[in-house]
Amino acid sequence: MTIRFINIHCYYRVTSNVMFDRESRDNYQLIIICSDLGTRPLSSQSVIYVKIIDDNDVTPTFDRKLYHASLAENNHVGADILQVQ
Repeated sequence: MTIRFINIHCYYRVTSNVMFDRESRDNYQLIIICSDLGTRPLSSQSVIYVKIIDDNDVTPTFDRKLYHASLAENNHVGADILQVQ
């Protein structure tokens, strides 16, 4: 992952050149270190926590548009009613 920092009126934007996939990893911890070019360089660091939210990129598909099921009135809790494909 490459991270770029763009200074726009003293604000910084972190951008990435890769797509994040929440199914493989849902959070990141980025350590940002800034330093100057002085003869005795000064530096500071900050930690940014990034939480990836899910984009429904895998839409479910089903064999049929509509499913019907019948069940007895006295089924036990947790009984299977219908299986969709």
